Amino acid sequence: YILLILEDVQRASFVLVSLSLSLFSSSFFSLTFILFSTHLLFYLWFSSISTSLVFLFLSFLSFIFLSFFSFFLFFLFSFFTFFFIFPLFFHFERFPFFYVLLLFSFLLLFSFFSLIVLFLFFFLLII
Repeated sequence: YILLILEDVQRASFVLVSLSLSLFSSSFFSLTFILFSTHLLFYLWFSSISTSLVFLFLSFLSFIFLSFFSFFLFFLFSFFTFFFIFPLFFHFERFPFFYVLLLFSFLLLFSFFSLIVLFLFFFLLII
């Protein structure tokens, strides 16, 4: 029984790497766009006020689109990992509570990540 648990723990490293890659991909898309839009916004802010307000509105709309896109990417990778990779590697008949625990932990992780991204976006706009 202990050897089966150790086997599950050893196989969990592959799953954690795939989930961290999905989180990195979604954060990379969001943060790259935030940095690009704020630098371009500062450039337009000093040129004229009307164009900068238009660009602010457009950058906010595209930020919403990209955050939904990154959420879709993260949800897609997490769904694939939960329902296709985990049953291949783990024996969930021995640990039925593990699905619920992982689902809640990744939902909390993603909500914390999206709050950080929104805070960075508005903080960079204020500066």
